[in-house]
Amino acid sequence: MTDGLVPYNVGDNGGRLLDLGLVKAHREALDGDADEAARYGADTRALTAVLEDAVAREEIRGKHRRLLRAVLPLKPELVGKSIRERRTEAGKDLRPDKDDVRPGTIRNHYEPKALDKLAAVLWQMEQEFQAAAELALQQAAVELGLPVEAPSAQQGVEADSEGSGS
Repeated sequence: MTDGLVPYNVGDNGGRLLDLGLVKAHREALDGDADEAARYGADTRALTAVLEDAVAREEIRGKHRRLLRAVLPLKPELVGKSIRERRTEAGKDLRPDKDDVRPGTIRNHYEPKALDKLAAVLWQMEQEFQAAAELALQQAAVELGLPVEAPSAQQGVEADSEGSGS
């Protein structure tokens, strides 16, 4: 995260985020001859789109949204800036009616909470994406006259326990 959403950083350090089905679905198709720069660029655009969608969700509001937009960075004017510069900018906007929050306080106090919210939203988005993909596959199989597997008993138990509030 320290270098932000720039191609070499996303390509080298994107890790599990790039493995999300949601990110893969946003990634533009490249031919087999695409070089590393093109691949990293496609990864960066896909991840940025997903992060923008996540940060815009209702679950992330106010100071957490403002902080994430600056620190990740999703604000175009902050791309390429150091993490300290991005945290300084976040500190100016975090509490508009009060003094600026220092970068160290952003890093130690506000950033972990905002990133926890972001992780929860990304997990939820991935679950929604996977469920929609599964449904689309089942519908396509039905249209083609192929057999469709019912959810396993274990999946049904998990769904029941989630819905029961226990």
